Amino acid sequence: MSAWKKKAMECLPELKAEFEDPDTSIYDIFIALLPPTIAAHRHNDVAQLKDQRLMECCRCWVL
Repeated sequence: MSAWKKKAMECLPELKAEFEDPDTSIYDIFIALLPPTIAAHRHNDVAQLKDQRLMECCRCWVL
């Protein structure tokens, strides 16, 4: 299993089954993160935007 998938599962355990799918790509992480990120911006939810899980998932890109 790739390093980015392992990291994604650590950061977003609720999506573990999706990330275990061999057809899941790193882009699927960003697609999963997009709706809550847009909602947080719309509602000025600073706590959600600072959520460390989201930041850690973004770091998957460089693995």
